[in-house]
Amino acid sequence: FSAAEAALPRDLKSLSDKAGRLMASARKEVLAAHPWSFAQDEDATPCIRVKTPGAVEYGYAVDVPADAIKVTAVYGPHGLLKATRQIAGQIRAVDPIVRVVYTRNVEAWDELSTDAQRLVVLRLASDMAKAIGAEESARKLQEQLYRDALAEAKYRDTRETEPGRSVWGKNHYVEQMRGDVLER
Repeated sequence: FSAAEAALPRDLKSLSDKAGRLMASARKEVLAAHPWSFAQDEDATPCIRVKTPGAVEYGYAVDVPADAIKVTAVYGPHGLLKATRQIAGQIRAVDPIVRVVYTRNVEAWDELSTDAQRLVVLRLASDMAKAIGAEESARKLQEQLYRDALAEAKYRDTRETEPGRSVWGKNHYVEQMRGDVLER
């Protein structure tokens, strides 16, 4: 790859580097846009007691997992914690933290769902249109295609009964945050 890359003209090499950065950025943006069922994971690391200055005493903390893009939910001994805050790589809460549910950074292309793969390509196309200075109408069209596909994929992921490779069955965490889960 490096020999082929060295043979590229400077402009093309620069564009190739930019496309690589845009691809990584597009993947992270898509993953952060929704608590995708295929990308949810949880960490049950015990929390520590901390002293924090301020009006609200966030007395318990747990480190954000290294592969977390976005924290989806924080649970205490009695269920979902509402009063939480993310400060300097930690989740802080008023009550003890039992587990953290988060969207993990899915780096392998084949680990992404089909919808997520399509969204990454659409996000990349939109970003590339901006990067190469495409006409405003073309940029707006690419952005609208991405937004429409994102809305459709979010709906499908949230309501799907069999999301394929997901270990969760349904998107349990999204439904639990909304209160749609019935106890079995």
